[in-house]
Amino acid sequence: IATAIGSLAVGKLIKDSTKVAMSVESAMDNIGRNMGNAASAFQNWVDTQSKALGMAKADAYSYGSVFSNLLSSFTSGAQETADQTQALMKAAAIIASKTGRTYEDVANRIRSGMLGSTEAIEDLGVYVNVSMLEATDAFKKFAGNKSWSQLTFQQQQQIRLSAILEQ
Repeated sequence: IATAIGSLAVGKLIKDSTKVAMSVESAMDNIGRNMGNAASAFQNWVDTQSKALGMAKADAYSYGSVFSNLLSSFTSGAQETADQTQALMKAAAIIASKTGRTYEDVANRIRSGMLGSTEAIEDLGVYVNVSMLEATDAFKKFAGNKSWSQLTFQQQQQIRLSAILEQ
C-alpha cells in the first residue's frame, strides 16, 4: 500500500511539474512575441528581480505574459512593452506589500483597472475613473483638446497606465 501511495505521489508530482513547465514555456513564448528583442532583457530581469518582488519565476513569467499582452496593444514598440510590463509588475508588488494583499490579487485588479473596471482597482487605492483621469497630466499629454469619449481605446489605455503608475 505504501509503495502504491508513493507511486501515486510521484506521478502527481511529475504531472504537476510538467503542467508548470508547459505554463512557463507558453508564457515565455507570449513574452517573446510581445517584446521581440527586448524579451531576453525581460527574462534577465525576471531572473534577478522575481525574488525581490516576492514571487516565483514561474509566476513572474505568467504575470509578465498577461501584462505584456495587455500593453502590447497600445505601446509604441517591443522595448516600451517590456519597460511598462516591468513597471506594472513593480507597482503591483509595491501595492501588495502596502495593502497586505497577495500579488495575484493586486495584479488581477490592475489588469481589470487597465480594462476599465474601476471598482476592482479602487479597492487598492488607485483611481482610474474618467473624471479623475481627465484631471491628470497624462490626459493632457495624450488627449490634447479631446474629451475622453473622443479618444481611441489605445489612448485611453495609455492614460490609464500612466495614472496607475503615477499613483
